[in-house]
Order: sequence, then structure tokens, then C-alpha cells
Amino acid sequence: MTRQIADGLFRAWARLSLGRQRNPINNVETHVSRPRTVDFSAEDFLVLMATNFESAFHLSRLGQPLLKISGSSVVMMSSAAGVVPVSGLSIYGPIIRSHEPTCGEFGM
Repeated sequence: MTRQIADGLFRAWARLSLGRQRNPINNVETHVSRPRTVDFSAEDFLVLMATNFESAFHLSRLGQPLLKISGSSVVMMSSAAGVVPVSGLSIYGPIIRSHEPTCGEFGM
């Protein structure tokens, strides 16, 4: 799904649901496991960034005005792999940790 399509779908959902109810949104993450950091490819990194960081960033960016209007909030739950070393996930941890400053920027 392209970002433009995702933006359009989110905006349509926002118009339909504004003021009706609070709708939970689940933004699922993924990981790629490799034995060593040097075994990760550039494509692995791009997939992880697009799935784990960019999706949460764009969802937050689009949803922030709606959240302010409705008085709703975001509950950010993240993996312990962001702060605890996990074998085979050397790229996953820093990407997960990158969520924290972004949430602060959106006032969440």
C-alpha cells in the first residue's frame, strides 16, 4: 500500500468516526533475525525501517489532529528488545528505540 493510499484511507476513517467512538488502532511491527550485524542487508534495514518506524510515524502524524479534537490519546507499547540486547536482533533494537523521541514530538 502506498503512503498516498494509506493517507486517504486514514482521512476517510477520521471523517466517518470523528466524535462517534474511540477506535483502537494496532500498528504491528516485524523483525528480521540474523546471526551477526554484518549479515543484515540494506534491504533488511529498509524493510524494518518502513514497517517499524515509518508506519508508526505516519500513523501518529495523521492521527494527532484527530486525537486532539476528540480528547483521545495514544498508548505506545514497545518491545523490550529496544533496551535489552537480544541475540540476532541488532538492527531491530535501535529502530524500536527511535519511537520514543518521535512520540514526544507529537505530544503523546
